[in-house]
Amino acid sequence: MVREEPTRSGDTVPRPRQTNKKQQIMALYVSGIVDIEDLATITNTRASYVGKGLQDAGLIHGYFDLYTSTAHPMNVYSKLFAGKLGFRDEEAARRSVTILERRVRIRTYTEEHPVEKPMQVREERVTVERHPVDRPATSASTKSYPPAR
Repeated sequence: MVREEPTRSGDTVPRPRQTNKKQQIMALYVSGIVDIEDLATITNTRASYVGKGLQDAGLIHGYFDLYTSTAHPMNVYSKLFAGKLGFRDEEAARRSVTILERRVRIRTYTEEHPVEKPMQVREERVTVERHPVDRPATSASTKSYPPAR
């Protein structure tokens, strides 16, 4: 966008108009950069800001992430919490966790299934080498060996 500003002599000189982040994001998206993470990196913004801006402009549909408003249903369960959850500060987060705990039932269980399968737990190999000796063993020569079991 270009706007004309008067100079000291009274002539008008075209000067570029500054664009805001949303305008940059929309322009980049329309030019073909459609990856939300890339757009966020290029414009030095958060992905949730990019996603919400593109969704509000009607360029994308169905975007959601951790920071997306619960006012827009994301799945069948999100309808239960639409407009009720918030995590902007500690108090809001505590209220939201309380709401979730009332609505969600957490179950943990363990199942055991008997299984029979032959398996080798450990494998040992022993190689015994025998060498003929040319003299009888004495008590002095056997002190360095451990006693037989």
